[in-house]
Amino acid sequence: MFLEAVKLLGLEEADHAGCVMVGNNLERDVAGANRLGMTSVWINWTLRYPTEPANADEEPDYTIGLPHQLLDVLEEINSKA
Repeated sequence: MFLEAVKLLGLEEADHAGCVMVGNNLERDVAGANRLGMTSVWINWTLRYPTEPANADEEPDYTIGLPHQLLDVLEEINSKA
């Protein structure tokens, strides 16, 4: 799904590193973003999905608990650019 999204946006592989994905599922969201070289932000706010990464692909770059915390993460990412 991530590859299709970047294709629809007209992004090249070199653009993936500039993308930030926010999701609540380690296996699907975080791993998918990590595999494409995107920055992954896991929002840990539901017990519906596993809360521990099963492998290195599921390790998020950042973890937040509430949506508004994304602003701080984006500021940090931007300061590194």
